[in-house]
Amino acid sequence: MRFVVLAHVSVAAAFLAIAACEDDATVEPGPLPDASSDATAPTDAPADSSTPIDAGTPADWTKITWEILPSLPLDGVRAGSECDVAVDANDHVLVTYGEAADGYAAPRSLGVFRHDGTAWSLLGGTPLVPDSGSISGWPRLAVSKDGTVFIAYNHQGPRVARFAANTWTELPAPPFTSVWGIAVDSANMPSVIGDNTDVARQLSRFDGASWGAPTAPLTSFDASGTFLLNGVLAVAPRGDGLVALVRAGSPKLAPYTFTNNSWAPLGAEIADNAEFPEISAQGNGHLSASWSAGNNVFAARFDPATQSFVSLGGAIGGPDSRYAVTAIDAFNRPFVAWRQPTDPLEVSIFVDGAWQALPNPGVVRSTLPAIAIDRNGLPVLCFEAGRDAGIASQIFVARGVIK
Repeated sequence: MRFVVLAHVSVAAAFLAIAACEDDATVEPGPLPDASSDATAPTDAPADSSTPIDAGTPADWTKITWEILPSLPLDGVRAGSECDVAVDANDHVLVTYGEAADGYAAPRSLGVFRHDGTAWSLLGGTPLVPDSGSISGWPRLAVSKDGTVFIAYNHQGPRVARFAANTWTELPAPPFTSVWGIAVDSANMPSVIGDNTDVARQLSRFDGASWGAPTAPLTSFDASGTFLLNGVLAVAPRGDGLVALVRAGSPKLAPYTFTNNSWAPLGAEIADNAEFPEISAQGNGHLSASWSAGNNVFAARFDPATQSFVSLGGAIGGPDSRYAVTAIDAFNRPFVAWRQPTDPLEVSIFVDGAWQALPNPGVVRSTLPAIAIDRNGLPVLCFEAGRDAGIASQIFVARGVIK
């Protein structure tokens, strides 16, 4: 899951523009302990047959290359914005985004597309939101352990849908005015991040029949924060519950676990000042986090020995880097992708105690990425980039392959 501010997108999420009020000039966070090696990486993969085997992944990650999948939007005419990406139980790439005809000021239709290795198709055969007069936006995907696909999005209010047995089923509306993220726990039940006007972002879990009341603010941490810039900003599954990144009015960023409807701190604060946080979880308990601060991007990895996140090498981008997203593989290797203003997207992996840059996808003017890991342990990206004519964005999907 990611939380970003849409700065360049054509009023694509006008009703979501509240997020763009977030301060963009923050102070670089103070130093954290540096992880000098991959000592926490396991030597074997979990027994789950769906877990990738670490065979063929290159020691030199510059040997990776990117396969740019066929163009999205499919007709090459409509504009696309606010994409998210996931990989399903069959290792097929899933992508969702808001679409708009050229004359529209904001995305009006929304669907989930699946690439089967050859071509894209619309999951379920029809859009979740047909082309309409109402804005649709901020779709976020999650795939449960049993292969069910969930999506949270906004269209005339917050919505969550579930795809199973080749059919979309819309769940009852979550108890929010807007939703911003989704994660599925070990019981295959979704929880969503949402907000109601003038209230910090909170969490609500679906129990199979209805949504629970929004969780109370973390009074020991974010009580000083008000409005939408504070509270739960990123969430991922962990064990029998969830792990979340929570921002307070400071704006400090700290990890918390949510189990049995109760919050508990997970180690120390990650950063003194942070924005656009994201957290990623892998099935065997590995966790990574990324965020922007001080005009750069940063990342951390969870250390089970200390039960805390540990900084990974300080700033990893360059001046004006933004919108970092992270994913972690079965072997405890975090990937981070981010926007570098003067170049295409940058992507790096933390391996052997240092960040190693991967080749970039090579699409100019690219921004607002999302990232997932496929069954081969390789990254998959979606992102926006301007079309050759005009300012409308097109959605690109790049899948990592080994040369």
